[in-house]
Amino acid sequence: MKMLQSIQVFVFSMVVMILVTSCSPEKIMPSGKGVWTYTNKTTTTIGSASSTTNTTTGDITFNDDNSGKLVESGGATSNFTWSYNGDAEEMTMTSGSSTVVYEVEESKPKSQIWKNESSSTIIGITTTVVQNVTLTKK
Repeated sequence: MKMLQSIQVFVFSMVVMILVTSCSPEKIMPSGKGVWTYTNKTTTTIGSASSTTNTTTGDITFNDDNSGKLVESGGATSNFTWSYNGDAEEMTMTSGSSTVVYEVEESKPKSQIWKNESSSTIIGITTTVVQNVTLTKK
């Protein structure tokens, strides 16, 4: 369950980071040879007193047909689809029933920095999840 949450958080983070960039999708995810290494630091804060950080690493592949595969360093894999909306500057990634939108904070030909933040309130307690993803072209 924790691994699935890490994958969903990573996918969500990647989409949010792309929102901020004005690059075309070809510059963000070059066609054909789209293998990147990633580090995803996810910080979860529950209320005002509790905060935890989880880091996952691995490889992620973006294919020309808008499919992709995430392989964590521990061996867990996840297939996903991705799309880029240039008007809204959004990268959307979907894996199973989970869809995540990332904001791109920095976009260079060989590196990306993405961020996603989400929050929800249940019974008066707010939980915030912040993902900071660093991608490096292989």
